[in-house]
Amino acid sequence: MVRVLFISLILFTSCKSNKSTDQFLSKDVMKEILKSVQIIESKYQHQKVIDSEIALYNLKSNYDSIFTLHKINDSLFIENLEFYSNNPKMLEEIYKNVINELQIEKQKLP
Repeated sequence: MVRVLFISLILFTSCKSNKSTDQFLSKDVMKEILKSVQIIESKYQHQKVIDSEIALYNLKSNYDSIFTLHKINDSLFIENLEFYSNNPKMLEEIYKNVINELQIEKQKLP
């Protein structure tokens, strides 16, 4: 799944906004972003079977929505993803929390 995320991010790097900062996102914020990313990546995997062009458009739109919600851009997200990837214990902790929260949400579904 992480490989799909990196491939997707590479596709969208051409859509960078002009906002550029060197700040790092907190683990909680990164967790929320990665949780949203996992959900949209899952939707993309399902949708691309039906129509890959629409699925890719929706994926880009969903990434843009996540970035807008968290007031970041794709560059800042990638910088933070690289930062946390270089700190595997922190990234593992974040992903454990993402998985736990997604499992809880899944149990609430009808």
